[in-house]
Amino acid sequence: MRKYRFYIAGSLTIDTEVNLDADLSHYINRVLRLNVGDEIFLFNNTNCEYQAFVRTTTRNACSVYITAKQEDAVKPILEITLAQVLAKGDKMDLIIQKATELGVSTIVPLYSERTVIRNVADRVENKMEHWQKVAIAACSQSWRNNVPSIEAPQNLKTWLADHSQGCNLILSPSNTAQRLRDLTPATKFTILIGPEGGFAPEEISEALKYNFIPINLGPRILRTETAGLASIAALQALYGDI
Repeated sequence: MRKYRFYIAGSLTIDTEVNLDADLSHYINRVLRLNVGDEIFLFNNTNCEYQAFVRTTTRNACSVYITAKQEDAVKPILEITLAQVLAKGDKMDLIIQKATELGVSTIVPLYSERTVIRNVADRVENKMEHWQKVAIAACSQSWRNNVPSIEAPQNLKTWLADHSQGCNLILSPSNTAQRLRDLTPATKFTILIGPEGGFAPEEISEALKYNFIPINLGPRILRTETAGLASIAALQALYGDI
């Protein structure tokens, strides 16, 4: 039986009725065609999942009643930050979706010297809202109860100067033979992924100056939308919950 999960931006309490917004009501009523009494699950970014049932439905509205609460059983063991230079087209959507499914805690979009996209700054607010919806949908599908933080796009060098937490990694196949399995086990990782054309040499030097560890993923050169996801999956397999 399919498990229906929905994100609610607000507090949730057992034995209370919640009136859903118009978009979610439409989706439940018109798309899923759920009926009164059907079971659903809610999450609200608080490490918990709430069991509920559809209590009322009308043409344009829907309410649910919360019956139980369960602590998060799938919270990732690792705290992973994906620092991703902006990719063109729909690739950022794919990266955010799959990184969320794989358990990242934070996603940082970056501008670099070879960034293909230059006009995101003109529409940051719309992009941030869209990316947040992508992450929420991925959480709903993967049974995550915490939505990863997505930071506003920023300059690579500015971000490097401000970032100093955990084990910091930069994908740099031509600068090292070190693999992920060679690392000292840790619980916090940051993975820095370059654009389609790769990092400029001075950007790699700048990252190394801030104690980023160059990592090689093997003999094959991966695309920007593949490299970060492969790294996250490998870290989860080596040190996390996969």
